[in-house]
Parts: sequence; structure tokens; C-alpha cells
Amino acid sequence: MFGQSAHRLYRIRRRMSCHRERQITFLSGHPGVPEREARLLGGVFFTQYAAVGLIMMLPLVLTDRGLAPHQIGLLSAIFATSGALTQVWLGGLSDRFRKRRPFIIAPAVALAALYASLAGISSFAAVAFIYAVAGAAFHCAVMAVTAMIADWSASAGRTPSSFARIRLWGSAGFVASLALLSPWLKSDALVIGGTSLMFLTMGILGAAAREPEERAMVASRLNGGAKRLFRDRTLSAFLLTYFLFKVAESGTMAFFALRIHELGGERHIAAWALVVNAVCEMPLMLAAGPLCERAGPGTVLLTALLVQPFRLLAYGLMPSVHWVWPVQLFHGFTYAFMLVGAVAFVNGRAPDDLRATAQGMLGMATAAGMAAGPLAGSLLAREMPLSGLFVFFAAVSALAIPLFAAAGRPVWKVSGPQQPKLTAE
Repeated sequence: MFGQSAHRLYRIRRRMSCHRERQITFLSGHPGVPEREARLLGGVFFTQYAAVGLIMMLPLVLTDRGLAPHQIGLLSAIFATSGALTQVWLGGLSDRFRKRRPFIIAPAVALAALYASLAGISSFAAVAFIYAVAGAAFHCAVMAVTAMIADWSASAGRTPSSFARIRLWGSAGFVASLALLSPWLKSDALVIGGTSLMFLTMGILGAAAREPEERAMVASRLNGGAKRLFRDRTLSAFLLTYFLFKVAESGTMAFFALRIHELGGERHIAAWALVVNAVCEMPLMLAAGPLCERAGPGTVLLTALLVQPFRLLAYGLMPSVHWVWPVQLFHGFTYAFMLVGAVAFVNGRAPDDLRATAQGMLGMATAAGMAAGPLAGSLLAREMPLSGLFVFFAAVSALAIPLFAAAGRPVWKVSGPQQPKLTAE
């Protein structure tokens, strides 16, 4: 009897231990990311993408101040171009100094100040300058947080799950900002002030997060790390695929609020449509991490590539604003699957000491796509209706599928990266 009681007690304790481990894993993706850091980095993503939710409303604020639709597209292109031109360099700088936190804190403070300054500015030139600096800062912060997650989790091979579960809080922040503030989105002061406050909070949370003590310590002796990564043909082919995907995605999102307005929807309709986007992406983001670890990122990436052309085409062809709701349900299969799959693949191709450089390359492709999409849209907006823009970007998205096939078999299973040879300084 005593043996049975002891065995029963052991089983109860074992179940409680597993439950606590699952709680930590839900936050961090793997126990390799400490619970405290998982919460803080999740908070960084939460506040950063809460700010993004409000930024999505800025085109309506700026058009009310007299900016034309093609100028809105140019601002989005400037924001992204700045990110594209700086991310590889900033990622290399982070690897060289073996630091992540400064590349979160400084951009957050800069973003808070920049968006606060929009309260008294209406000229296109001044707003363009703000968007240029903000683009570099925003993408730098994303790169640094992603690299820090990889620093904590890569040794256990759980970076996809860790990233997905922490990045989930970014989607939650996006939902919270739009859902809670949608009744007051007609207030320009709330959109601008709320954006600045979220970025300031992001910097505070980033300052509180610890970096892992054990990390590759050879980055400062490496020369031309980005060139080594670019010589990986599989990685280069994938980055081109990802670029086209982002061209189509960002081009449509730059004009999404205006498309809703064209169909008769008000600001709160656009806001709630974006909320549905984020809610739908959250469970699929959670599923994408383990799927990448079991089967490689190929299945996840191919799903995103196949679904997106149909989704963007539906935006262009929908006859009324009410059709936006079923179309939004497919957002998770495109955005979430592509995001997690891309981070998993790029991290798997990079040596440990070039993680931030590799994520900077992914950030460069992201930002370049985000620049090209709105820029193309701003040029075409003068020649065609908004519905035609969405059809055009659906065709661009379809072009990424054969490029993905050209990347070859290595995309379907992440192999261990080859460590580069060290050269003496």
C-alpha cells in the first residue's frame, strides 16, 4: 500500500512538473529561453506591434492633412528603403560587438521621439525624413530581438518554436491596440501619441532583458560575413523569393485602408479587419514553429506562397466591403507561415557567430520588398483604380512560386550551417 501511495505521489508531482514546463514553453518556445527573458522579449514584440497597429491608421491621418495617395505610397517606400539599406550593416555591427540590447533600446527611443514629432508636422518633406529614420530604427529592433531569441535557443535546435511563441505576443499587441482603441481612432492625437508611447515602453522592456553569457565570441575576427552568406546560392535564391512575396504583401497593405474606404468602409472597419488578420495568424504561428522543426520549413513556406496570390486577388475583386471578412481568414496561412518559415530557414543556414548578420539579410529582403511594393503601387495608382493594384500584386506574388522551386531541396530541410574559416586580424 505504501509503495502504491508513493508511486501515485510521484505521478502527481511528475504531471505538475510537466505542466510547469509546458507553461514556460508556451512563453519561450523552449526552456533554453529563460522565462523572464521570454516574457520581456514577448513584451518588446507586444509594444512594437501595438505601435504598428496604430501606424496602419497614419495614412488616413496624413491624407486628412492634404497628402495625396501616391505620396502615402512613397512614404511607405522611404520607410522600407531605409531599412533595406541599413540592416545588413547593423546586423554585422551587432555580431561584431556581440550585443543585442543596444540595438533594441536606441531604436525604440528614436522611434518614440520621431512619431511624437508628427503631431506638429504636415509637409511631405518633413514627414519623409521622419519615415526614413524610423524605417532604419524599426527594422533594426526586429533584427536584434530575433537574434537574441536565436542566441538563447539555437543550441537546442528550437529556434522556430521559440521565435513563433515569443513573436505571438506581437500579434497580440497588434490586436489589442486596434481592438481597444478603435472607438477613438478618429482622434489624430491618440494615433500619434499612442504610437510614441508604445515605442517608449518597448525600449524600457528591451533594457530589462538579459543577453545569454555563452555566445560565439569570434565575430569580431570575421571579415566579410555577409559576403560569405550571399555566396550561399540556396540562401540567395530564397531571399529573392521572399523579396517578391514582400513586394506583393506590402504593396497591398499600403493601400488596404484606402481600398476599404473606396468600398464605403470607415476607419473602424479597416481597424477591425486588421484585428481579424492578427487573430487568425496567432494559432497558425504557433503551429508553424513545431512544423518547421519536424519537417523543415519547406511545407510552411510553400503553403504561404500558394495561398497569397488568391488572397490578394480577392481583395481586388470583392464587390463590397463586407467581403473583406472571409478574405481576412486566410491571412495566417500567408503572413504567419512565411514569417516563421523564413526565420527558421535563414537561421539554419547561418553560422552561430553570424546570426544577426543573417537576420539582417532577411530584414534587408523584407524592407526592400516593403519599399518596392508601395513604390510600385504609388506609381500605378495614378493609372489604375485601387482594385487593379490588388490584381497586379496578386500576379507579382505568383511569380515567387517558381523562384522557390529554384532554391532546391535544401529549403525543405534545414541542415546544420557550415562554420566559416576564421581569419586572423
